[in-house]
Amino acid sequence: VWCVAVTPDGQHAVSGCNDGTVRVWSLGSGEQVQKMVKHTAAVVSVAVTCSGRHVVSGSEDMTVRVWSLESGKEVLRFEGHTGKVTSVAVTPDGQHIISGSRDKTVRVWSTPYGLARLELDCARVAMRAVQEMQEDEGQEDPRCLVEIVLRCFLVEEAEVVVYRCLHLSL
Repeated sequence: VWCVAVTPDGQHAVSGCNDGTVRVWSLGSGEQVQKMVKHTAAVVSVAVTCSGRHVVSGSEDMTVRVWSLESGKEVLRFEGHTGKVTSVAVTPDGQHIISGSRDKTVRVWSTPYGLARLELDCARVAMRAVQEMQEDEGQEDPRCLVEIVLRCFLVEEAEVVVYRCLHLSL
């Protein structure tokens, strides 16, 4: 088991497994109540929608999948990452899924259509933030940690990055 999430009603736990399956467990009885099979590699991230009706999984097979919690059937599949998917999240309204990957991108998917609406190149964003900080400071400070925060308020007009320099007392 690589990851777990709990349904909003607290009745079920969802696990992502090394064998490529997503499993749903009753927290009352401890029994497996659903097994979702389509991924071809380990499932390393799972999330449950706020409605509790769907599960989202991210896998080392470079896909993001959406499953019906009730039937266990795949309802959507997102492809486009060129590296292993390492994290998934769902917006509170359930309209967008955000995935992070070893390809150094964060993708925002529109659930009704299954299309990538926005792709953020994390490596480029982080490098730009560090360069701008060094220009602002005038020099490189080895005591400086960079905090990178991706914030997507609106998919069409995403605020890509906020950064600040935190100085350590050595």
